[in-house]
Amino acid sequence: VNHDEDLMPHWDVLFQSFEHINPWGEGVGLHLHSIELNEESMRIICHVLRHKNFCQVSFDTVGFANLRGAISELGNALKSQGLKYLKWSAIPIESVEDMTL
Repeated sequence: VNHDEDLMPHWDVLFQSFEHINPWGEGVGLHLHSIELNEESMRIICHVLRHKNFCQVSFDTVGFANLRGAISELGNALKSQGLKYLKWSAIPIESVEDMTL
């Protein structure tokens, strides 16, 4: 799919499913692979990671419309005490400014 708006119904269903995560269990894993995320989707995902019961997240070969914004949002998500595992794989960070975030 070439347009973010075409994916929105699918993202909406995923985000709605987050409301049913058991807040007392061991936590849920979220694995995103070979997808491009726009700023709004990344913002929502990171907000949910911080405020719901996620124990691990994996970004594998994920493209970001705004890498600097994605790194910043992920930094906020990592403040979650429940998140124990982060995988950031095959996502180049080429800008020195982005590396310092």
